[in-house]
Amino acid sequence: MKKLLIFSVIFFAVTTLHAQKKFNEKTGQEILKLFPAKMKDKNAKKEKDKVKDVKGFLGVIVHRDYGDYKQNVVVEAINNSPSLISVNAFLDNPPNKPDQYKVIAIDGFKALVQTIIGENSSINYEVLIPLTATLLKVRSTGYTRDDLIALANTIPVAKIAKMVGR
Repeated sequence: MKKLLIFSVIFFAVTTLHAQKKFNEKTGQEILKLFPAKMKDKNAKKEKDKVKDVKGFLGVIVHRDYGDYKQNVVVEAINNSPSLISVNAFLDNPPNKPDQYKVIAIDGFKALVQTIIGENSSINYEVLIPLTATLLKVRSTGYTRDDLIALANTIPVAKIAKMVGR
């Protein structure tokens, strides 16, 4: 019985990921145009913008940086991210650890904010927004959790979701 349950979960996960819509590099470029030109007082580092087709299990990754080494924000859209399953599980049944995890809404979409302990015990934050087959990730260094939530709210998530098939 246990083997059947494990097989069913694995089968569901694999077929779900394969059935999800992949977007191409052209769509990635359009998503990049939707990312804000500025986050708070930090300009986008457009020279570091990336739209890369990973080929294989992952799809296209869209990447943009803002800020410097003391205060920065990284925004990524990752098509067919393996993390989608775990993020959705956390959103459906969040752990009772309010200092570490918080469920919020960004532009009408459920999102998970998690605390990340970095090097030198620095505290950083990350917002994870699942959009069917794409994970939108906003990560910060040098900002509070509330600052990061405000920054994530400047991203037109509904428009991106429409482009990636949600």
